[in-house]
Amino acid sequence: MQLKAVLEETQLTKKAIRYYEDCGLLRTVRKNNGYKDYSQENIEQLKSIKKLRNLGFSIDEIKSFYQSETAKQDVIIRKINQNEKLLNQLYQKKELLSALHDSKDIQAIPYGALEVPQETPYMYLRNIYRIFGTINLISFVMIIFYFLLIREHVPQNIGMLLMFQSALVALSIGLQHRRSSLKKQGIHILERKPKEIIFQYLSNLFTYGLSGAIINEMLYFVRLYVGDGQLFLAFGNMGLGLFFLLLSAFIVVLSFFEDDFDLSVNTFNKRITKSEIS
Repeated sequence: MQLKAVLEETQLTKKAIRYYEDCGLLRTVRKNNGYKDYSQENIEQLKSIKKLRNLGFSIDEIKSFYQSETAKQDVIIRKINQNEKLLNQLYQKKELLSALHDSKDIQAIPYGALEVPQETPYMYLRNIYRIFGTINLISFVMIIFYFLLIREHVPQNIGMLLMFQSALVALSIGLQHRRSSLKKQGIHILERKPKEIIFQYLSNLFTYGLSGAIINEMLYFVRLYVGDGQLFLAFGNMGLGLFFLLLSAFIVVLSFFEDDFDLSVNTFNKRITKSEIS
């Protein structure tokens, strides 16, 4: 394919194409008449380079992108961190501008309010949510198995578990507050930071432990009530234990998805909409 046709298909300038060739991003061959011949592979490569340039990739970063799969993932994560850093700063500026628009005094804004936050690394793992979900599933099965078949069925110290879980839930909510704020602006964060994943897992872990303790205690009282002939109380305890078991199982299912909160809310909204239509 001649250069003129390449320019029309890629919407790139002749100068840009020559530049990419000089940088080693594009390899072409010359015909016997001395003109360069651009293959379909060259066309696709130029289109890909254009997309990467629009995403803010430098020439060196584009080279790394095509170097190897490891280098590709490294440069993508680096760009995510850079954009996250920029988004934080832009969102902070928007909040300050909104405050000024609402007649807040400029002198009331802290001097360092627009300082660029320190870049915090993201945890990148291929199929991260599948791994996270699998770990949650294994933890759930082991904890429930322990409380059902290994630990003696006696009244449990559920209050302590509730206290620890409440603290972890509060921390998880605090860590996700910024993500929620950005989502309201149409910004979707693709990766989670290590501390977010750790606190989310610990919160889930205590939920499984709490459910296991309640089920363990439930079995104790079911035997007690059945022995006394109080079947109503026995069924009530069985229902409570089943509820917490299903709650933990639901959390395990949600852990396989990228955004468990959005998934649960969207599912609920879809059901509401369907019921309204019918």
